[in-house]
Amino acid sequence: MDSSDGIFGHQVQSVWELAQHFERVYVVTGSIGDMRIPSNTYVTSTYWESGARLMSSIRFYRQVLRFIFKKDLVIFSHMTEVQSALIAPLTRILRIPHWLWYAHAQKSKFLTWDHFFLSGIVTSSPGSCPIKGDRVHPIGQAIDPRMFPPRNSLKQREPIKLLHFGRFDPSKNIPGIIQSCLDIRSKGIDLEFLQVGRSSNKKYEKLSSEIIESYSNLAWINFSDSVVRSELPSILDDAYAFIHNFQGSLDKTLIEATMHAVPVLTVNLEYLQIFGSWGDLKDLTLSSEFWALYNLPQVEIYSELQRRRELAISAHSLDHWTRSLIQILGIST
Repeated sequence: MDSSDGIFGHQVQSVWELAQHFERVYVVTGSIGDMRIPSNTYVTSTYWESGARLMSSIRFYRQVLRFIFKKDLVIFSHMTEVQSALIAPLTRILRIPHWLWYAHAQKSKFLTWDHFFLSGIVTSSPGSCPIKGDRVHPIGQAIDPRMFPPRNSLKQREPIKLLHFGRFDPSKNIPGIIQSCLDIRSKGIDLEFLQVGRSSNKKYEKLSSEIIESYSNLAWINFSDSVVRSELPSILDDAYAFIHNFQGSLDKTLIEATMHAVPVLTVNLEYLQIFGSWGDLKDLTLSSEFWALYNLPQVEIYSELQRRRELAISAHSLDHWTRSLIQILGIST
């Protein structure tokens, strides 16, 4: 629970939305940072440490046992399949409705355990959960359109600026993005690339440092540390397009850029199936998507950006997410 966190800062806003529908909300989180909470919400931290799971688990149980026996309880676990697995048998025995939000393409042993014990799984889109079935409910992302109003114009003056905002780990394939930028520059385009985000954990810090060092001699590439999510719209304002190379689940940043009416260049099939591509899917690369976009008349680009934005709002707005989740939680009571 930290509104300044570049990845999970939106969780505070989600709590605010859900708190409007319940008499009392209990939040057990791994850490507490900058946040402002509703008067009917109680937040406690387990100070979870990835390298100390035993002690972290004990602290987690201590916090959960404070409220788990309360009447008319419904549990919604947000991006916490490990912690959900710890209490899943108990919630099953006590017949407490317990739902898990999971939006990752990778299937973990904890997710399999959760799917067996829990009431169901909530995810962002059909391709964002490796488990399928009637107990898996896609309800979109939870993005507030007011934070991402449509940008007024397309930034097409050179240098062309491409932006990637996201964790600095292998799954994002940032070297692949840079190689695509090199290919585009080799065709005579004055292009700049900005990577915003840090390593998701200590394991990848060395890898990210090596990547930054290997491209340190290229003045048109810039690396920036993670920023709070509220700063993302202003960073997007200066970009020609948002470039993205993750081929797993539907990333939140893809929808945020789309809501802000910024062109998205991606090979993410989940996004392309929903919103479409700029070029030919049969010959899909980041470079081919760039050239297809670059050669389109601005009036066609503007029209397509508006269509995509309306689709993003209808399926991925915070209001849509909250209403859908409340309906699911209501079904389980």
